[in-house]
Amino acid sequence: MSRSISFSKKVNLDSTKINNLICDFSNYKNFIPGCTNSISLEKTSSWELGQLEFNLLGKTSYIKTKNTYEENHIIMNQVEGPFDDFKGEWIIENLGKEFSNVIFKANFKLPFLIDAVTPNTLIESMSEQIINSFIKQAR
Repeated sequence: MSRSISFSKKVNLDSTKINNLICDFSNYKNFIPGCTNSISLEKTSSWELGQLEFNLLGKTSYIKTKNTYEENHIIMNQVEGPFDDFKGEWIIENLGKEFSNVIFKANFKLPFLIDAVTPNTLIESMSEQIINSFIKQAR
């Protein structure tokens, strides 16, 4: 079963600063909860292939994504990882000097057994923690 999440938060931050932070893949290990390593594997001016390592509940897992960069819009597609399918996007709307709306959307499919025992409330809580970690780091 496919699931989706969507968050939007207005913040007192410049959109360029938020966009630059999201595009700094190798820095994720310094602020995303549970992320123990983040590596940029390949990078061009319009996309980046990176890998994140997570240690959650005593288990190490990896996700490799290709992130495509457009102005204030980042599209993520899982290349390898724990999801059967994962597609996400960040949209950073400039609301004027030092104000932005940060939007995160994702559609994903968990493996059958994990999907059966993972409530939506847990997914939403973890997702909100990750999104808030980006905003906190940008401040």
